[in-house]
Amino acid sequence: DFTFIDDIVEGIFKVLECNVMRKNNYEVYNIGNSNPTNLLDFVREIELITKKNAKINFKSIRMGDVVKTFSDSSKLSIDFNYKPQTTLNHGLLKFYNWFINFYKK
Repeated sequence: DFTFIDDIVEGIFKVLECNVMRKNNYEVYNIGNSNPTNLLDFVREIELITKKNAKINFKSIRMGDVVKTFSDSSKLSIDFNYKPQTTLNHGLLKFYNWFINFYKK
């Protein structure tokens, strides 16, 4: 469940703004995009954006490795109308462009 930082920050601000008004009424929220992504699909998106092929070296799963993640942000969506706007492709492209421009300096 990859979530772009802009969407995470938006979720945090929505909660903070409301908690300032409520004072002493605290809740716990998951912040994510509620859209699990297969790691290989994630890698393929990066390959498409960078126009490079990843060198993948598969290893056995280790104790403690998480097989699947899923951020259930439904409570945040109901309470604060939270809706992440950044798709995986757009977020990766935005990050890649920032990264390339940052290191060209």
